[in-house]
Amino acid sequence: MAHALGIFPIEKLTLTSFSETVTIMDLYQRLERLERECKEMEGMSDLIDLREATHLNQLSFVVMAGIAARQRQHPERNRRGKLAIVCAENELSYGLGRMYGSLTQDLYSEYAIFHSGSEALHWLGHQPEQFLSPARSGRQQLLFMPI
Repeated sequence: MAHALGIFPIEKLTLTSFSETVTIMDLYQRLERLERECKEMEGMSDLIDLREATHLNQLSFVVMAGIAARQRQHPERNRRGKLAIVCAENELSYGLGRMYGSLTQDLYSEYAIFHSGSEALHWLGHQPEQFLSPARSGRQQLLFMPI
């Protein structure tokens, strides 16, 4: 499984967790599902978790800029809340998170990079207990169904 997506309309929150190899197709599948299931994106905050992604080398600036451009195709849906990106403690994950945040900064009220899902959820205004479960590795993981 390369990614999982949880959509919580009442909380106005989407949670995406990427693991293993992250491909361009994974990013577009995420966008397609959001476009299909989140007709009203106004005020919707996003949390993207990259901590379990081990292979991110397919994701270049051009790819990330293409994803951001795709998101702008629906201006009526782009008045979003905050964007929280949870990164592994390595330069590639952090760099991709910062790149995506800066490429989409006009779509969100603000964005921030975190190393903890709990910190990110607090920043988004949510109680982590609603969305996190203990993981086998000892690190808390997001709770939701895979795509």
